[in-house]
Amino acid sequence: MQKKTNSNLAVLVISCDAYSDLWSPFFKLYFRYWSDNKFDTFLLSNFKKYSDSRVGSIIVGEDKSWSNNLINALKKLDKYEYVLLLMEDGFFKEKVDDVTLNGIIKKFTLNKGNFLTLINEPEPNKPYDRDYGEISIGAPYRSTATFAVWKINTLLSLLDGKENAWEFEKKGAIRSDKFDQFYSVYHDQFKVIHGVIKGQWLSSAIEELKALGIKVKTDRGIYSNKYQVFLSIYKVVRKVIFKITPFKFRRKLVKY
Repeated sequence: MQKKTNSNLAVLVISCDAYSDLWSPFFKLYFRYWSDNKFDTFLLSNFKKYSDSRVGSIIVGEDKSWSNNLINALKKLDKYEYVLLLMEDGFFKEKVDDVTLNGIIKKFTLNKGNFLTLINEPEPNKPYDRDYGEISIGAPYRSTATFAVWKINTLLSLLDGKENAWEFEKKGAIRSDKFDQFYSVYHDQFKVIHGVIKGQWLSSAIEELKALGIKVKTDRGIYSNKYQVFLSIYKVVRKVIFKITPFKFRRKLVKY
């Protein structure tokens, strides 16, 4: 792969061979909308490789679990102190403001922070500076899996090799209480299309990608419009409930 200029942080796109049909559309948009990216970029997979000199392959073998795959990949990134995690079904749809993003990341890493989500989810509950706020100990979903910069050693200490991504976000949040310096940006640094849920396409995502000139394979199936309406309503209601619940009780809303 082509080596970039920033050696402290690597971008890791989390995937597995079962989602290899998403790699081409993901990376087409990734390099289109983040053309100024100065970080080394890697793809986590089981046995397959993505043929692009700009993308390094991290092959972890048998797909035992999401967390086990990630642990094995992170151990191969031992020359880096930080990692920015992305998922292959989060498709970039707008140009990244590289100057602003690099400024935020540089400030965070110089201060030796542990975690910084680059989308406003979960929202910070305490102000910190003009770019991001603190996610306090006790917050639900404090350890998110995507669009987040992690100190690699901190992330490794929180991962349980038996967990999937959803379990990590719930149970890992509890384990994260032993660390401070968890932050969330006030404004999303990436504008993305969420394409796939539990293995199936959202039809709205297919249409958005089509408008960007990206055609995808739909062999994995497409959710009904009825389900997508339900999902949209559920997200809004869930956000409102968390908003009106006092902070100290919010973690009790999460089902483990």
